[in-house]
Amino acid sequence: MLGDLTASAQAPRQASSFVAFRVDDRHAVAVLAEVADQADSVDGSQPAARFGFEYRDADPAIVAAIPQAVLLVKQWTVHLAPGRRVSASAGRIVHGGAACTGLAGMLLQIDPPDQQAYATRPEKYFVVEAADGTKTADSPPPSRELPPIDRPKLETLLNALLKRELPAVRAEAAAEIDRLVTSDVAYQRRWALERRELDQALDAGKARLEFDVQAFDLERDGPPRYFVRAEWNIIGRPAFGAALWIKGGDPLTIVNQDLSTARWLRMFEFQGKVSPELYGLVLNVFDRDGDGWSEVLMARGGYESNKLELIELTPDGFVPTGISYSYGC
Repeated sequence: MLGDLTASAQAPRQASSFVAFRVDDRHAVAVLAEVADQADSVDGSQPAARFGFEYRDADPAIVAAIPQAVLLVKQWTVHLAPGRRVSASAGRIVHGGAACTGLAGMLLQIDPPDQQAYATRPEKYFVVEAADGTKTADSPPPSRELPPIDRPKLETLLNALLKRELPAVRAEAAAEIDRLVTSDVAYQRRWALERRELDQALDAGKARLEFDVQAFDLERDGPPRYFVRAEWNIIGRPAFGAALWIKGGDPLTIVNQDLSTARWLRMFEFQGKVSPELYGLVLNVFDRDGDGWSEVLMARGGYESNKLELIELTPDGFVPTGISYSYGC
């Protein structure tokens, strides 16, 4: 999910843990597998979750592609938020998809005693796993007020990042931009020349830094983590972009950085525009095992693609959990 995500070791995917999306106030779909084809017809329902998909009952061949161990699970735990979970019963296997990708899922019905708790939650994306046979009471962590990030220090950190990373990003795109400058197609030449002008203005310090910050309590009794989407603009045009996780404290520390948007801004296909989901969106936060180290469900767009991935905070930074689904052409 994060382009420059590093890990000391990648955790294996749990055989019965999946990303799920809200269908309505009583149902969710756990996305189990990518399959060869999209469903050519759906039941007409529009799921509540933007990154979900419409679906129909799966054909026998699709059902056969789902591991038997998953099909045998009849009771599921749906993690809604840190310390908050509900129970759900297995339903039928469904088939749908998006952006050229076929996806198979299991329709889960929230058990009646938990339907009110589920319906009143605002989140639309969850992690589900096979129930272990015990009913665990909700135990949300105590809430605490997180300090706002020190904006002058953040600006200093971000501008140092730009100075450090810009040369490599420019060098990576140089051959393609040089090629387009000499193209026989006028609008390709125009775009490449404008791209060069933007980079020259970046070098000259003429960019205006803009950013948005979200604060998260991801480590019990630890400093906050901030998800930052930063963009450097020149006369209203994006010239460089980055998505970062920053650890609070003095000094502020970059935990993970993703410069994909900076690279995409230098690709002709993107035409110098990147939408918020290309920087990444935090969809939900969990602490499934209650160890005080949270997992974050991220959505990330690419060129005609989207991926939802669960990453977990550890003392060494974020590591992938292997729990994800994606689609694209």
